[in-house]
Amino acid sequence: MKYLFAAIMALPIPVLAFDSGCRGNPALIGKCRAVRGEISISGDRGLILSPDNGGVTYIIRAAPRSERDIPTNVENFLGNTFAHVSGVFEACPIPVQPTQFPPSETRFVCIDSAAQLGVYYLGHRLKHH
Repeated sequence: MKYLFAAIMALPIPVLAFDSGCRGNPALIGKCRAVRGEISISGDRGLILSPDNGGVTYIIRAAPRSERDIPTNVENFLGNTFAHVSGVFEACPIPVQPTQFPPSETRFVCIDSAAQLGVYYLGHRLKHH
């Protein structure tokens, strides 16, 4: 009987990866907040969120232990590098990540949700959701 138990214990056990997501992520360094602005792809910073009020530009990354940096409804529109998605985004602050830019210029967020979306391509409105 002990050999049967040893044989069962030797079987591979699947490891379930747990994605902590954005808003519920324990690594957040502050509260999530709604930001009206525009998400676009920057050549040197990747995905960025530029608030309409002209505040600091946020660099968008996945939160620790998560693979999602933006919701699917935004990701679907950013297949074209010239597209800009405007709307109201729930931005959640995450820890600083390695970057070539000075810390005074870098604020990192993950985007938990997005609403009132408009899609622009080279300044022309394509869709509104």
